[in-house]
Amino acid sequence: MRDMTELEKRCLNILRARIGAEAAISYKDLAAAIGMSPRKVRAAVEGLINDHYLPICSSYDPRRPGYYWPAYPDEVADTCARLVRHGARIIRRARCIDKAAADVVMGQLRIKFECDEEG
Repeated sequence: MRDMTELEKRCLNILRARIGAEAAISYKDLAAAIGMSPRKVRAAVEGLINDHYLPICSSYDPRRPGYYWPAYPDEVADTCARLVRHGARIIRRARCIDKAAADVVMGQLRIKFECDEEG
């Protein structure tokens, strides 16, 4: 496992104090608190989760969206279930695009082939 970056450490210090979904902090507010760009902060949080196996949850509740440290097993389960549903939608979308592109490409090949026969 790689060492945590300074940015990851700073994010973690703030997130560990945000216990429970009701204490979630948006990535924009987290970025402002640290003084870094939202893009870098999101990447740092992703590193904390994916590289350091930390249970940072996320809330999409419009009243309090953002990242937080889970207080209850249900919060972890809700975050994981939402991520699985999102992943399934992305896989379905990729399959649909692949099928649509194959139909378009095959149609283009067919048209090109027909033109080649005429010439």
